[in-house]
Amino acid sequence: MTRSVPLFCAVTLFMGACGSSDPGKPSGDGPSGADSAGDSDTGSDVCVPPEPFDVAGCLEIEEFDPNAAGRWPNVERRQFNENGREQSRDTRGGEEPNTERICRTEWDGDRILSEQCSGVSIYRYEYVYSADGFLESSSYDAASDGVLDKIWTYSTDAAGNVLEAAIDDDADGVIDAVQTFAWDADGNQVEETWDYTYDGVVNFRREYIWTEGLLVQELEDSDGDGTNDVEIVYEYDELNRILRVERFEAGSTTAAETSTWTYVGCALDTKVTFDAGGNRVTRSYWTDDLGRVVYEQEDFDTDGTPDRIWATEWICPS
Repeated sequence: MTRSVPLFCAVTLFMGACGSSDPGKPSGDGPSGADSAGDSDTGSDVCVPPEPFDVAGCLEIEEFDPNAAGRWPNVERRQFNENGREQSRDTRGGEEPNTERICRTEWDGDRILSEQCSGVSIYRYEYVYSADGFLESSSYDAASDGVLDKIWTYSTDAAGNVLEAAIDDDADGVIDAVQTFAWDADGNQVEETWDYTYDGVVNFRREYIWTEGLLVQELEDSDGDGTNDVEIVYEYDELNRILRVERFEAGSTTAAETSTWTYVGCALDTKVTFDAGGNRVTRSYWTDDLGRVVYEQEDFDTDGTPDRIWATEWICPS
């Protein structure tokens, strides 16, 4: 079976929300209306973090040029409701026909009730809550035809944190797999396990280690044999901004993949990802006066020329 993303990651996705050192980043000003950084450093000593940007009622339009050819064939439009929750996402996936996907999400305050998509991808998710407002069950309708294809049933603690998800993979009334979660006193997820065949044997385990509210380490036992197969280590600056993530595999002390972030003042400047084989991807960012990323370039062959570019426009209530 296919594993879902960890619960805290899934919730984050639903609720919707981290001279140049980059040879592919032009000097001087970025696109019109955006700021381009100069020499890269953490910049935290000159950063006064701005107030979080309120996306309530905003429309976000992102154009993506996968070949940096100036054609911009991919467009995604996201509309946020009055509470800042994503209520629609419309995507045109390229220049070929039949690439459109139209998604609508229904909310009750901060609780997601349903998500339905049509076009190139057709499905519907629904969520049911207890009288206390805690997640009770969810379902997946693969064809959005009213026939359920998968059902999750949840048990929660007194704070509403999900402790167990019993999974009926084919909606026949029989539990096929179980996912469990553990939380600390601060509400941080500290463990996730999978029993893929509902036989009482843990087949997958991931631990999350937190320090002062920051995720600093993940340990993954991907086959349930009691030995960690993957370790991910996170580093932050004094403003709690991500600086470095290293992924280690199979007990190696050499990182299989490393990502580093740099900032100028408060603005994100670059993200560089490289692996043990020397492959390197550099992404550069430009932000507007509110700190929103409005333009990105990615160089994945280290030739100093952008290979992919993104441009984002925000249209918000005045």
